[in-house]
Amino acid sequence: MFFLSNETIKNSFNQLVKTKVSDPSLIHIYLILKSCGFNRLEMKSVNDISLKGFYPAFAFSSLFSLSEVVDIKSHDFINPFSMDEWGQNPTEKLGKWVKSRVKNNVTGGATTWRKIVNYDPLSLKIKFKYECIDVLRQLCLSERKINLLAISIWAARFTQFDKRDITLTDLIDLFIEKYKLEEEEISKLFSQKLYQRKIYSSSELYDTSLIRKLIRPSKLSNQEYNIWSNQLNKNDKILDKHQFFRMELNSNNENVSFEEIEKLLNNYFQIILSVPPGTSKSYAAQYIANKLSKENTEVIQFHPSYSYKDFIGGYVVEGQNVLWKKGIFTEFIEQASSNKEQNYIFIIEEFNRANVSQVFGETIQCLDRNFSVEINQGNQKITFSIPSNVRIICTMNTCDRSIGIVDFAIKRRFVNIEMKPDEKLLDNLLILENNIILSKLLKKINNNLRNTLNSESLLIGHAIFINESFYDNQEKKYKYNKKDFEELFNFKVIPLIEDYAKGNSSQINSILGDNLSQKLKGTIFENELENFINNDN
Repeated sequence: MFFLSNETIKNSFNQLVKTKVSDPSLIHIYLILKSCGFNRLEMKSVNDISLKGFYPAFAFSSLFSLSEVVDIKSHDFINPFSMDEWGQNPTEKLGKWVKSRVKNNVTGGATTWRKIVNYDPLSLKIKFKYECIDVLRQLCLSERKINLLAISIWAARFTQFDKRDITLTDLIDLFIEKYKLEEEEISKLFSQKLYQRKIYSSSELYDTSLIRKLIRPSKLSNQEYNIWSNQLNKNDKILDKHQFFRMELNSNNENVSFEEIEKLLNNYFQIILSVPPGTSKSYAAQYIANKLSKENTEVIQFHPSYSYKDFIGGYVVEGQNVLWKKGIFTEFIEQASSNKEQNYIFIIEEFNRANVSQVFGETIQCLDRNFSVEINQGNQKITFSIPSNVRIICTMNTCDRSIGIVDFAIKRRFVNIEMKPDEKLLDNLLILENNIILSKLLKKINNNLRNTLNSESLLIGHAIFINESFYDNQEKKYKYNKKDFEELFNFKVIPLIEDYAKGNSSQINSILGDNLSQKLKGTIFENELENFINNDN
């Protein structure tokens, strides 16, 4: 298991100290209530605060880990929105505060909370008012915003991760999930500007005394402070007791894994990888082929003029002679048939750009592997079949509207695997000077494409942002300065969207917004990019 490092957590603390919140208690309790499941749609019992509130409040506020032996009567937690001084922070212990004080604050009739929740004293139920987010912003933040990455890291201080490579998006998505945030809340209350590009992990839980030593409760004596601030005995296994502190770092998309694709290929002999542009279909095909057979792999690409003669065979003119020449697939099959102890992988790129039924001709039936057909080979007929040691991997762009649909007789003989953009991959692969979260940008663009064009095929793949010209050998990542990324966006991303929308300006503006679609430059581009990511429209 892995945890966030001391350095990562200290950096988040330093960022949160800079956050100026007018009413820190209000937004602190609000987020704890959100994690308990309170919302704007239905009345829920206030007893859920004491039943469900401790663990999210602990993750959000505790100055000690669950595994530390805490023999103190107060000051065991702090409001993350007022950490620059103890000030108005509660002095009672966290458990007592959650079970009594939070409930009393929300239901006690205070003017502020009456603006946030509707409370029914007969049923002892509450729900948030429809306008609560705007009220919260007005009372707590005005024009300021909370750094989303900083609070996401802070709330994951005690979380166990199953992998060492923890991305910015992993943490933000975890915070959004655990505290049940809506798009409107993310847009109006939080800033998605980055203050660091990399998350550092550790095999050990962070040193909680590191943060305590940065805070000095005024009511503690020197002796009490020394006991309070120093590291206490720990038993990290205690963290295993609650799912709230465990996180499996799975991809956020619905793609079939490479291992599953390999299994399907072995079981069914041939597959089609159907993908939008830039979704690493060629990489996936080559990766799987290399695992099965590095030496015996053939790669071809279909195009509109590709023919049966190229694939199976036909007459060609060489000088004054007319000769029969075997096609590339026939030659490949003959090699595989003479060496059945080894795997042979045949990759067909851009599968749907040719007339596939015409290219395969009568050999279509042989894809079933228990069929053979007779084909002409010059002046003779030969028996043609595809041996069981041959696997066929085909790739095709789902958005290509210049060609027809693959014939059903062909398609039913293939396992069809849809691959979708994996936005989270970008967090580990790219470094951007303008400090935006690229995965969030691509995810929003693709969501807008789905909603505007009503299609899962017309999306933008993650690989469109990967260009070998920008690979940094020292960082081992693709590195874009502000100007480079501006050009990539304006001259690759926008034209692709324009093509998807067939030049319809209304649809383009619906996808990118009125301003970002105008190929902006400099600070105007940077500001609009940030506004686009943060805006919930």
